[in-house]
Amino acid sequence: MERQGLVTTLSLLAFCAVAQADVNPSLAVAYAADVSAGVVIAGREWRQLKDTTYVTWNEVAAVCPTDGVTPCNGSIHRSQDGAYIDVTGWTWARNADLQPLWEEIVQPGTLNFATPYSVYSKMDDPDIARALSAEPGWFAPTMVDIAARSLYGLSAELGATGAYRPWMKDGIPGRTDSVNLSLCCIPVTGRQWYTGAWLFRPYGTAVQLASLKLKSAEVAGCKSVTGTVTLSAPAPAGGVVVTLSDTLAAATVPASVKLLEGATSKTFTVKTVPVSARQSGSVSAALGNTTLSQAFAVRPIGMSSITLTPTTVVGGQPVAGTAKLECKAGPGPITVALASTDAAVARPVAASVVVPQGLQSAPFDVTTSVALARTKATLSATASGIARTKILYVTPAAVVSPTSLKFGSVAVGTASAPLVATLTNKGAASFVIDGIAVTGTYASWFPMTENCAASLAPGASCTISVAFKPLAAASRSAKVTIATSATATPLAVSLSGTGVQ
Repeated sequence: MERQGLVTTLSLLAFCAVAQADVNPSLAVAYAADVSAGVVIAGREWRQLKDTTYVTWNEVAAVCPTDGVTPCNGSIHRSQDGAYIDVTGWTWARNADLQPLWEEIVQPGTLNFATPYSVYSKMDDPDIARALSAEPGWFAPTMVDIAARSLYGLSAELGATGAYRPWMKDGIPGRTDSVNLSLCCIPVTGRQWYTGAWLFRPYGTAVQLASLKLKSAEVAGCKSVTGTVTLSAPAPAGGVVVTLSDTLAAATVPASVKLLEGATSKTFTVKTVPVSARQSGSVSAALGNTTLSQAFAVRPIGMSSITLTPTTVVGGQPVAGTAKLECKAGPGPITVALASTDAAVARPVAASVVVPQGLQSAPFDVTTSVALARTKATLSATASGIARTKILYVTPAAVVSPTSLKFGSVAVGTASAPLVATLTNKGAASFVIDGIAVTGTYASWFPMTENCAASLAPGASCTISVAFKPLAAASRSAKVTIATSATATPLAVSLSGTGVQ
C-alpha cells in the first residue's frame, strides 16, 4: 500500500481514526464525538460519525455496504461500551463521491502557496456557514493537499470494494509528527496510520416539505399572520432548515426556520405594514428541490368597530359615536364613511370622519328624532371597503314606571294601601297629557288618584296612585291608560288583585 500524493495535511475533522501498523478492516477506529449535524453540500446531506471510544471497520461494514450505493441498514455497534449509532438510510461514501464535497469547501485555484498550509475557503457559502455554526472545527482550511488539491486521504487505499477508508502516514515532509498528530487525530507514537469515513444521503429524499399553510390569506397592513411548514417525516439529526420568502413589498417573513431533530412542523410569522392599495402575491417555503407557495394579500386598513353611547336613547337626544380602525391609520390619514339605515330616526351629523395618521379612532355625533314609539336605526362606519355596524334604539319621551301594580290578597270590602306609578318626561321638550284613567270591566275595583298637570316639562314627573278594593271574593284585573302627545298609543300600567273573605 503506497501513498499516491504529497499531503501537507487536510482534515474535515472527518471520521478520524487510529489503527496500528497497517490498514485492514479489523483495526480499531477512534472517533471524537458521536454524530455531527447533517449538512447539505453538493446536493447531498453529509454526516460524520465521531466517538471517543473505538469502533472497528468490521462494525461499520456490518450495517453499511461498501459499494457506495446501497444505504446502511441498522446501527453501528460499539463493542467497547455496547452503545449504538443509528445510520439507517445513509450511504458509505467512496473516493469519487467526495470530490464534489471538496469543490464546495475550497474554491479550486485559490491555494496560497506563499503560506503552504492555508487556502481561501468558501466560508460565505450558506451551507458552509451552517456547518461551521453547527459543528465548530468541522473544517480545517489550513490542512489541504496542495499537490493534489484534494481532501486529505483522497489518494488513499480504497480496498477491493472501493469503500472510502482514507489513511495518512506519519513523517510527512515539512511537518513534525507531533503537529501532524495533534491536528489530525490523537497523539500516538511510532509508525501509525490514520483512517476515516463519510456518510451521505440524497438531500430531501428522507425528509421533504409536505405543506405550507397560512392562517389567513389576506390581512390588513399592520396585522401579522401565522404560517406553518410541515415535513413529510420527523427532522433528522441536526435538524432541517426551511427557506422562506415572499413577493410582497408590504410583507416580511423570516429568511428561514429550523426544525429541530424529531420535529415535523414549525410556525413562523408574516409581518405586514400599512398600504394605500391592496398588494397581492405569495409566501413560499423551500426545502431541497421542493418549493411550496401560498397566495397572500395585504389590504388597506379597514374598520374594527363602531361604538355608540348610549345604545338606547329618547328621541331628540344626541348620541356620541366612535369609529375605530383595525390599526393605527397609515400610511396616511384614513377617511371613514358614516351612514344610517333610517335617517328619519337617527343619523350621523357628518357624512364622514377622518382618522389622522398614527391614530386608531375618531369621534362623531349622532342626532335623533322624536319617536312616538320604540324604534331603531342601524348606523355604519366604512373604511377601505371594510364596514362595521351598530344598532341604535330610539324611544318616546314619555315613560311610566313600573308598568304593573300587584296588590295580592285583600279582604272583601276593604281597601289596600295605594301603590304608585310615576310618569316621567325624559325628552328635550314638554308633552301634553291628554288623559289618565283606569280602564277595563273591573275598573271600579281599582280606585285611582293622580297629581299630573295638563303637560309635563322636560325632566319632570308626576305620580299616579291606585288602590285595590275588592267587591267579592275573586281575582280581578284592570289597567291604567295614560294618553300623551309623546306617544302614538297610550302608555299602560297593568293592575291585579284578589278579594278574600
